[in-house]
Amino acid sequence: MKTGRQRLSTITALTFLLAAFVMMALGFSGARRPQDLWETIFAPETDGSWTAIRIDGKPVEPERYRVGVKAGKVSGGRDDCNDWAYEGEPDEKGQRMINATLAGCPEGDPMREAYWALVYDPKIELRPDGTLRVHGQGHEAILIRCQWQRVQETLPGGGSSDMMRCLREQ
Repeated sequence: MKTGRQRLSTITALTFLLAAFVMMALGFSGARRPQDLWETIFAPETDGSWTAIRIDGKPVEPERYRVGVKAGKVSGGRDDCNDWAYEGEPDEKGQRMINATLAGCPEGDPMREAYWALVYDPKIELRPDGTLRVHGQGHEAILIRCQWQRVQETLPGGGSSDMMRCLREQ
């Protein structure tokens, strides 16, 4: 037989789930499936969009090197040349498929090489100042959380282009 406390816990949990599904159905959460809603509500603090401000101690422009974190793991980003994302689960050797925009990138860029070493299987640490430390394979990056905004940039020689700019959230 359930005690009053157990019944209250069950009722509270069911009310929470019902409210979450109503929010999802009405589009308030942006979730398309129950799993998305669950991940949004209970995601680690590290989840979200981050942009590097330093790699291996060297400052970088915020729009150049980005990382997306989902479920506490790097899920994609930008390597100053291509946008990319992991697809599927790692194979038996730990390798993962990557989808990328496939723009031609200059060879031998030490910053890009450090970035790719970092995003392979990094340790992720949220620091007290709100920055994210990503480190591994002898490299380290410090990232800030961004809210991305589309802006019009004037190109040299005339014309304009849509660009994404990082608005620091902190």
